[in-house]
Amino acid sequence: MVAWERFSAWEPHAVEVGIAGPPRPAADGGFPTGAGVVPRPTRTAVHPAWWLLPLFLGFVGGLIAWAANRRVDPRMANLLLIAGIVSNLLGLLLLHAAG
Repeated sequence: MVAWERFSAWEPHAVEVGIAGPPRPAADGGFPTGAGVVPRPTRTAVHPAWWLLPLFLGFVGGLIAWAANRRVDPRMANLLLIAGIVSNLLGLLLLHAAG
């Protein structure tokens, strides 16, 4: 346990982690505030069912999926639009090859 005590002595704002009970006050009498911790931005996930729209409706489905998801996740919305364009082109290519 000596190595752990040496290691934890380096931490300027030591906080006990676990389910041992309520938090204990810091050395200065106050509770640690988490200063220096940068919160991650929350990101709402786009439901995977949106991929069915460009798959079955081609460009129009990709456009609808893009418009519905562009503010939630712009990168995923662009991928949905591209998937709609590609599925539309593949459908036209198959029609041209068949007939």
